Amino acid sequence: MDLKEWRRLAVQSVFLFLMVLAVGIFFSGHQSENSGNKIQAAAKKEEPIAETAESGGEEKEAVIAVQKTVKTAAKKKKQTVKSAKKKEYKHVIVLDAGHGGMDEGTVSVDWKYSEKNYTLTFAKRLKSMLEEKNIKVYLTRTEDIDMTKKARVAMANRVKPEIFVSIHCNAAEEWERSADGLETLYSEKKPHYGRISNKKLADILLEELVKASGREKRGTIVREGLYLLRHSEVPTVIAEVGYMTNASDMQFLLSKSGQDMLVKGLYNGILKALGEKKA
Repeated sequence: MDLKEWRRLAVQSVFLFLMVLAVGIFFSGHQSENSGNKIQAAAKKEEPIAETAESGGEEKEAVIAVQKTVKTAAKKKKQTVKSAKKKEYKHVIVLDAGHGGMDEGTVSVDWKYSEKNYTLTFAKRLKSMLEEKNIKVYLTRTEDIDMTKKARVAMANRVKPEIFVSIHCNAAEEWERSADGLETLYSEKKPHYGRISNKKLADILLEELVKASGREKRGTIVREGLYLLRHSEVPTVIAEVGYMTNASDMQFLLSKSGQDMLVKGLYNGILKALGEKKA
């Protein structure tokens, strides 16, 4: 084979190589384009999913934000209501309806009437009247139940009222049935805690009870042995509103007019002790 022939074959070989290379490049680019298109299409398909996920995240965050806002508003409202309740009352007192439940207290001579019922009636009426004056009144009992003296005092010491008034009816032995009238009992052991002394509180209540009812004034009496007076940590008095063993006092306690007068006396005495204008 001569030189000319070799040259012709070399040119053909180079040409074929270049053709093969061009075809390879063409198909390779086409496949890449197709792959790119597929990837783009897949990406487009996934975009809504990504957007949905992102949107869901935003919605979730929005819900959480709303919940937090609602909780914060509810908390503020609760605090506002709580503050309003605290500011609603000018004074705080505790009223004790003596006896209750199995403990009937003293009874009338004919055993028809029990002290526990009258003390509760007076305490409930006073609560209604005093709360109209923006005075918060706690009752040691609101129904006919047993309640220890310790529990009554514990309640008063916990609430820390300005005054603690325990309502009772009196009694005398058979040979002293002539004993009648009104008394208030107090302790001198803690005479000056709070804004008013026990003695002053006892004097005021007795004065107003006598003024409103016109009943016999027996006086203020020191009684250091009584649990209620001995353990109370706030100004405390026991108001004896009449002798159930005395015929005249018992009739007074039974009558509506008598009860009205005694309640009015206690009411005015409490207002005066708190520095408020009497009815």
